Amino acid sequence: MTDAEVTQKTNIIDRGEALRYFLKPLKSEADKFANGKVMVIAGSGGMTGAAVLCARAAMHSGAGLVYSVLPGACLRSVENALPEAVKCPVGASGSERFCECDAERLEELSGGMDAVAIGPGLGRDPGTQKLVRRLLGSAKFAPDAAAVIADADGLYPFSGDLNALAEAAALRPGKLIITPHEGEAARLLGICREHVRAERPGCALRLADALSGGVAVLKGHETIVAAGEESTVNETGNAGMGTGGSGDVLTGITAALAAGARMDCQPLKNIVKFAVAVHGLAGDVMAKKHSQRFITASDIITGLGELTEYA
Repeated sequence: MTDAEVTQKTNIIDRGEALRYFLKPLKSEADKFANGKVMVIAGSGGMTGAAVLCARAAMHSGAGLVYSVLPGACLRSVENALPEAVKCPVGASGSERFCECDAERLEELSGGMDAVAIGPGLGRDPGTQKLVRRLLGSAKFAPDAAAVIADADGLYPFSGDLNALAEAAALRPGKLIITPHEGEAARLLGICREHVRAERPGCALRLADALSGGVAVLKGHETIVAAGEESTVNETGNAGMGTGGSGDVLTGITAALAAGARMDCQPLKNIVKFAVAVHGLAGDVMAKKHSQRFITASDIITGLGELTEYA
């Protein structure tokens, strides 16, 4: 695809449409099961905050039930931080990271989930990387989910091996969402970060092309959402959101909206666009109130509850 063709197919996300979707009332007859079950596989020793942020973002974005799945030794770290979530410690009680031997249990837990997010704060231990590749390479993992979102350390095991990621996507056509920043995209594509920065729309489309109808989100200034041959640019958000944990929040928002999408008959690519735009708007709310320098990832979650200012 030429640069001219890429430019022609790149549109702007409609922030108004995204906001209306996010703020629309839930169905009056819906219960916690109908509002979607989200599973978050995240966290490791020293990085349980990523698991907390992702799960909290999902809860504040309309998910009916959130299951926080984390290594056994990390349970105490999140028990009080996530009172509303179902905590599912996996592995030995003294283990601070997942390993390949946890695959069967995680496959079991993923059954019946409406959306599964994997990656935030998992760490890059070799055993954890093998686990991620095994899960995403298994048709038994999240078989009923409308979407599987792979982010951060959920993408690292596929560095330089986009074919393996493509094989994982082929097992769940139209359901895999990846959310790399420029460095992660560069690793997946086997190119330098500067190349990605110089050709963001084209690189996003290359990633999307490997996903069997799934969606690639290339994060950064003017985040790009790519699906099929279409790329869409987000113009919400601000530089203050360039802070640790911001991506974990986006993953949680995306998972929650994807989990509830079955009731709305919305294409997954639209759901992802809405999540990206709303994430940025929540950051804009907080920047307006306090300044960009004030913003932390937790503040973005707070901003979700104040989006009526833009309605």
